[in-house]
Amino acid sequence: MAFGVLFDLRLRHDYWLNSDAVLHEALPEDTQMRLRRARPAAKWMRIAPTAETRRLMAGRGLLFKTTAEGARLGVELARGSTAPRRPMAGSDLLRFALEVTDPSFTAYTAGLGVGFHVFGNASGNARGGELHLSRQVPAHDPVRVWQAGELRAEYLGADTRLFQARRDTGPSALPLAADWQRRPTATHDPAESYAVGAVVMSGDHLFRALQNAPGANLGNAADWADLGPVANQYATGADQVVLRPPNFEIDVGAAAATRLEVRVRRPGGGPVLRRRSFEDTDPLVRLPVALGDLPPGRYRLDVHDGTGAALPALGLDFYLDAAAFSARWLGVIEIGPGVGDFALLDNTGLIRSPRYELRFANAAARLRYRFAAPQPVGAGAEVVADTTDANILLGTDMRALTRIGAGTLLRQDDPATAGIDERIFLARADPSGLSKEAGEWFADVHLSNLPPFS
Repeated sequence: MAFGVLFDLRLRHDYWLNSDAVLHEALPEDTQMRLRRARPAAKWMRIAPTAETRRLMAGRGLLFKTTAEGARLGVELARGSTAPRRPMAGSDLLRFALEVTDPSFTAYTAGLGVGFHVFGNASGNARGGELHLSRQVPAHDPVRVWQAGELRAEYLGADTRLFQARRDTGPSALPLAADWQRRPTATHDPAESYAVGAVVMSGDHLFRALQNAPGANLGNAADWADLGPVANQYATGADQVVLRPPNFEIDVGAAAATRLEVRVRRPGGGPVLRRRSFEDTDPLVRLPVALGDLPPGRYRLDVHDGTGAALPALGLDFYLDAAAFSARWLGVIEIGPGVGDFALLDNTGLIRSPRYELRFANAAARLRYRFAAPQPVGAGAEVVADTTDANILLGTDMRALTRIGAGTLLRQDDPATAGIDERIFLARADPSGLSKEAGEWFADVHLSNLPPFS
């Protein structure tokens, strides 16, 4: 009996994998490996097949296994072939529950929103050579109110420019530059001498040094290899859907009608799966919806008046799942046959073994250092004295929260004293210190008084 890989899934979180604002992929390879080993995905997220999917897997010869980076689904192969021994039906949909295992996950995760999320290989979100199960990070919407910490993107061909809201902002015809911060940060320093194999980031592209002490011009193909753009794709509120249990109520008071009909079907049309009429002498206000015999998944509910006309304002797109509702899952991953690069099988029925990505962005905040007395601030500091409290040093800009990094600069190095490093760093922030005030995120760090320096 031989098995092949039907698909791999990689779960990543920038809070655990980045260093301050430096993207994981731009870190030295040994640092990348150390970070991945130190915090495997299972430490903050549990992924498992749903009950319905376990039954389907048994009939299709599928084997699920968690890995250090996420999960893998194996498939029993036909003898002498890389085709599944028991072919999957075109209507097969594999569903995997996502349950947060780290209580601090919500605090250190940006742009996701509170609620239920659906990810899947129907997203069509292929960027930076990666197949993302999340929908594309949304572009600017002139009528939208953006919350501090949310992500938006600008799509320029294959390149994706990513921005994070410094504060609550919008609506606005164009993004207000002062309200947005570019992420991730560039790491290329023209004055630095790099070793062969070093990787730097500039303009959303990664570059690898082809020789020791390459020139500063990243466009010189003799010195640098352009590894291509980073994907800059993350789970966001665009993946959020309304979750409902099998039995719930809808508010129809706005219709001011004494006769209504509720119809439920799959999204995009198709036959009506459930239909129920309601009538009363007084205007109807709240109606019960009972869908306990329907399988989990996406549905569309429409309300029709006594003439049969639909009332769009009362319609509802929702996801039905009793287990997800009771266990408060973060969401589900749906894997179907897929198309194009997302397809599980090629056009001859052989497995393609795609690797899917699901990535979460780390939160960012202005750091607020609280001391018992006023503190000195050196040249080049990334903090300033708070104008309302002399015992507080406030970060000059929003800072990404990560588990590793140098911290916030209180004093820069003096180039006049070669061989001596005068830099002073303040501690990184912990997600437990986050609070939102006046539309901005702050992270409080309580420190002892510093020794005087000159």
